Amino acid sequence: MQISGRKHQFEFYDYLNQEEIKELLLSCDCFVLSSNFETFGVVVIEAMACGLPVISTKCFGPEDILNQSCGLLVEKNNLGQMVKALKESKEKNQLVPEKLQ
Repeated sequence: MQISGRKHQFEFYDYLNQEEIKELLLSCDCFVLSSNFETFGVVVIEAMACGLPVISTKCFGPEDILNQSCGLLVEKNNLGQMVKALKESKEKNQLVPEKLQ
């Protein structure tokens, strides 16, 4: 699926098995979690296990997992902070996957 005419900006998937999830994560540059609530944040752990840097909202789970060496936390429902985190991580290389391995 394409959104706003930009190929590969957003892709939506139906059910994926564990191997398909792993392959998908390994094809990404970073992982973004924009939830309002997570009890733990297993997806964050899965992304980190694949060596991905993570940008997440402060949604009650990732705060216990992420720190400045492996990801960025932003306030929930704050699009401006999310965009800023994405831009800064790209421009300043703040999220370096090698730190996660």
